[in-house]
Amino acid sequence: MRKKKKMPSQSQKNSEAIQSLDKKVALIEADIKSIKDNHLHTIETSIQKIEHHISSIWKVVGLLCFMFTIVFAETVKSFIDLITL
Repeated sequence: MRKKKKMPSQSQKNSEAIQSLDKKVALIEADIKSIKDNHLHTIETSIQKIEHHISSIWKVVGLLCFMFTIVFAETVKSFIDLITL
């Protein structure tokens, strides 16, 4: 005599479907977190490079200001010497 296989109830089907969806949502959340972390790392690296370049630019600007100050001072001194002759 064969036993009849009991058909799952609607509640049991719904429960299984919810469990399946929960697993899929967990995987999607993990993927989103991974993508977000990768993008944040890329942005942080880019910002560090930009900060380094800005630091270098400020050094050049400071040096140029110093050079222009010396050149300007010499020019003003020469101009004053010409006027006072």
